[in-house]
Order: sequence, then structure tokens, then C-alpha cells
Amino acid sequence: MTVAAPVPEIPGADESLLKELDEFLQRALSEHRAEWGDADSQAVRVAWQRRLAAERWVGLAWPKAFGGRGLGITDRLAVELQLGVAGAPPLAGFLGINNVGPTLIASGDAVHHRCLPQMLTAETPRFVPRLREEKRAVVKQGASEHWPRAY
Repeated sequence: MTVAAPVPEIPGADESLLKELDEFLQRALSEHRAEWGDADSQAVRVAWQRRLAAERWVGLAWPKAFGGRGLGITDRLAVELQLGVAGAPPLAGFLGINNVGPTLIASGDAVHHRCLPQMLTAETPRFVPRLREEKRAVVKQGASEHWPRAY
């Protein structure tokens, strides 16, 4: 499969990275569409995200130590643009990848860091029960005013 439209050039983008992505997309998109067709559901998005994660095309800005590629903004933008132009399905767990993951990388502990691979592959993170336990402990200490009522 070839990219449907020309990808606008992003000055400063790593051409070898984009060539690698193009080769991946030609293979992966045709395999994905052979299996799923043009369907769009959470299951389809999870399958696509797992295919991307298997070759580290998820968590583009995440540090390599946490399973990402450690890309800067220029390369990340170029990759995202090429994925969009190719008509790739959206990620199932984009909020986890773009918001929760970077927060846990920056502020989480080892328990939180162990759930990051699950985020990359769109599996249910297992850190939520621990966060609830921590919240209960804070409330028991009389600091409930620091937590939103809706939590």
C-alpha cells in the first residue's frame, strides 16, 4: 500500500525515520485492513495500537527507557502527520499515551512505571486500585479537603 496523498515536508524531520515509518505502514496497514477491513471500533483501534506498539510507533515522545522513541516535537509531528495522511486508525488509548503516561513517567514511582507497557499496548492499567488505596489513606489522615469530592 502506498500513502494516498503526498505527505507535506516538515523541515528538520529525520528522513530515515520517515522512510522506516513508510515501510512499516505499507506492510502493517495492508495486514490490518485485510483482517479488519474499514471497521472502526474500540477492538479495531486496540488491534492497531498493539501493531504499532510492537514496533515502537506508540509513545513517540516517551523516553526510550519507558518503551518510547524519545522523539522531539519535529519528528513526532512528522510521524503523526504521515500516520494521518496514510489513513491509519486512531489509537485506542491516546489519552493514556499523551496525558497519563508522560505524567507517570515524570511523577510516578516504580509501581506506576510498571504499568506503562500496558498503556503502550492499550491494556487496562493496573495502577488504578493502588491510587484508590492511597486516596483512602490520605482521607483517613484527615486531609480529605485536598481531594476533589468527585474522586
